[in-house]
Order: sequence, then C-alpha cells, then structure tokens
Amino acid sequence: MVLLNLLICRIFFIEILRNLHTWIVNETYRVNGYSLILPLLNEDCQITTFTPIKTLVTLYEKLGFKKLKMKYRIVFLPKSLLLKTNNEFELKEIDSVTEKKLNESELKLFKDHQHLSCLKFLIINKHNQSKNIFIIAKVKKKKYFNVLDFLYVSNSYELNQNWSNASLLIANKFKIHFCSENFLYDSEASIPRKIFFTKDKEIDICVKNLPSKIKFDTLYSELIY
Repeated sequence: MVLLNLLICRIFFIEILRNLHTWIVNETYRVNGYSLILPLLNEDCQITTFTPIKTLVTLYEKLGFKKLKMKYRIVFLPKSLLLKTNNEFELKEIDSVTEKKLNESELKLFKDHQHLSCLKFLIINKHNQSKNIFIIAKVKKKKYFNVLDFLYVSNSYELNQNWSNASLLIANKFKIHFCSENFLYDSEASIPRKIFFTKDKEIDICVKNLPSKIKFDTLYSELIY
C-alpha cells in the first residue's frame, strides 16, 4: 500500500476518456507515486495528459503511454479585417433558439459545458446550414493581450476554408485580435498555416489507447478548467 500525505488528482470523465492533470505526493512516498494511476491502466479507456512535466514523461512512457507532439498555433487578426463586411455567415452564441441547430453530439457537448466559463457559439452558413460550425472556446489572458483559444471545432475543414470571413465575425463579436488552437496533425487544423501572422510551437503530450481515427480536441481537460 502506498501511503499519501497529499494528493491532488483531477480526472474528468467523458464516457471512455480519462484526463490526468495534477498529482502531488509527499516526498517520502514519491518513489511509489506511480501506483496512483495503476488502476486506470487496467481500464479499457483513453487516457490523456496535456501538460505533463518533463520529469514524468519518461515514467508515462514506461507505463505504456505514447508521447506525441501536440501543435499549438496562434494567429493575429489584423485590425484592417474589422473594416470589411461579410453577408455569407453570421455568428450566434448558443441560446434556446440556436440550441435547436445543434446535432445530438454537439448538444451533449454544449450541455456538459453549459455552466463553465467558456464561449459556445455557432458560425452559421446562411446558404447551407449543414455546414454550420459549432465552437467551444475560452478567452485566455496573456500578459499584454487576450487570446480566444479553440477547445472544440465541429468542422475544422469548413472553418479553415472560410477563415477570412469567420475570423472577421469572431474578432468583431468578442473584441479580440488573437486566436489559437491545439491539434495533432495539420489536416485537423482550423486555423490555416499559410496566412500571415501565424506562429506554431510543439508541446509534448502523453496518451494511452487513443484511437487512430478520432477527432482530437482538448475538452474535458485541464486546458478548459
């Protein structure tokens, strides 16, 4: 048995997903601290940790986790964009009316995050509402500016292809000039790479039992709470 003096362990559940955030063990028992997550390893579930400290990455790998490079992309929205007009799309925050435009899975995500301090909105295609884009995002305060960080985008391809129009709506609505997102592969990115004012960096994350065909997002993780 491992004796613990202090343990902080946050695990957020969504069906078969477990996300590890923080675990702190008294130094006396730290050599056996890995025992805290052993019960999870026997479960048939996905396990992720998006902010592992470097000293724990090797331990995670020994426990069967796979280290991946998560990309973080941030883009500056020039003020000149705010002078343009657009009539093809509109942005609506989720309310009793727009809620009806969500499909079953999107509605579940909305309700799961309804009371959290994050933004839930639709970018509506006026000509083809099957191409609506449901977004969950969080405003993150930096030292000199705020960034709207996409946590979930229902249709990354549509947002990527219509970035100029969509980013205009987002900038006007939320009064921000920076957007960002995390993703694994360039094909999943909502923010185009080949535009001005973008910057990428890579972050080590650890995952276990992550299906090869899965839409990656950072919901139900420490990045939203």
